[in-house]
Amino acid sequence: MPDCSKDFAEKKYLSGLLLAGMLCGCSGKSVKYDNPVFSPPPPRISLTSSQTLPEENHSGGSFQEAGLERELGRVLTGNTVVATVNSQPVFLDDVLGGVRQMLEADSRLSDEQRQVVLKRELGKRIDKYTHDEVVLQAVMLEIPADRREAIRESLRPAFDEIVEGIREKENKASLDELDAFLMTQGTSLRELEDNFVRMQLVEGYLSTHASPSQVLSRQELEEYYQQQLSSYTSAEQVRYAKIVIRFSEAGGQEAAVSKARSIRKQIAAGRSFAELALQESHALSRERGGDMGWVKRGSLQSEIEASLFALSVSGVSDVMILSDRCEIYSCTDRHAESVIPFAELQQELEKELLQVRKQEARQQVLDELVRQAAITKLFEVEPVQERAGATPFSRGGR
Repeated sequence: MPDCSKDFAEKKYLSGLLLAGMLCGCSGKSVKYDNPVFSPPPPRISLTSSQTLPEENHSGGSFQEAGLERELGRVLTGNTVVATVNSQPVFLDDVLGGVRQMLEADSRLSDEQRQVVLKRELGKRIDKYTHDEVVLQAVMLEIPADRREAIRESLRPAFDEIVEGIREKENKASLDELDAFLMTQGTSLRELEDNFVRMQLVEGYLSTHASPSQVLSRQELEEYYQQQLSSYTSAEQVRYAKIVIRFSEAGGQEAAVSKARSIRKQIAAGRSFAELALQESHALSRERGGDMGWVKRGSLQSEIEASLFALSVSGVSDVMILSDRCEIYSCTDRHAESVIPFAELQQELEKELLQVRKQEARQQVLDELVRQAAITKLFEVEPVQERAGATPFSRGGR
């Protein structure tokens, strides 16, 4: 069966996920609680209609996890309970409402394919959602309802700015037109705002309760510098040109070797390597005078690399006889391995390490909340393989 579900996941609701990503990209505007007012726990209020907390739950008592075993193996629907957080239910639509709506609107997909996508996306997001839910429950306990509403109002200008950027990007004439468009993507302006506020409350709580040291010793900075040394090191590079004489175009191996050696003698006598490459080489690089650009160690066959990196600038190799051709190399430029000194990076290192410490402290706060929470996931999902990539503080080579 063709993987139409994968096609849908990558194409149909891509724009919807992009909108969510734009919101997540605003973490720099996290809520800052200068002097948060913590009162006795107020009645806990849900940010969304489906996220009911204990005091306002049904009168039949706390949510019974034991009775939810029947959910296992069921078909996922919007009202399916996919997890509990401190006995409070998390519904599929809390995590994947927009995705589910768009899947159901696509007539090309079978029910089975819809379930494949839902379970895959649930596997990607359920841990993050339940962990955020743990933090939000802590927010509800510590911050009175009127203060939460004030925070929401204070965030509105930042959210309006984001919405305006989305409106311009999607080329919509008005907010009503944008909202109608968002409906086709399985969301709405109201839902985006709810998610934005939710994210900011989580970020604000973690930032407020994390207390990393703001003082760094020189030893700590030097140790961090050594740990990140590869990020501040430029590898040795060589720029080279080559002339290629193919056996098939020279009349056989013997003729090709003879021609290559003749060219090598002409270069030794003072002829221009670039000029001879243009006239004699059988490779497309002849149009660039044989230029092949910059390479690092490990980029070429070992014997070719050894010959090339042994050359000084303007040096020319002996004729290299390969399986179907002869090659001659010239080193046209080179950069030795270099390391940016600690002194030049000290201020940047301090900023980076303080940010790392802040992230670690926030993670510790989250880990402790999660450790104390009772989280139950009610659907078995396949582990998600994260794509390898840079860490938040890694960088490309300089």
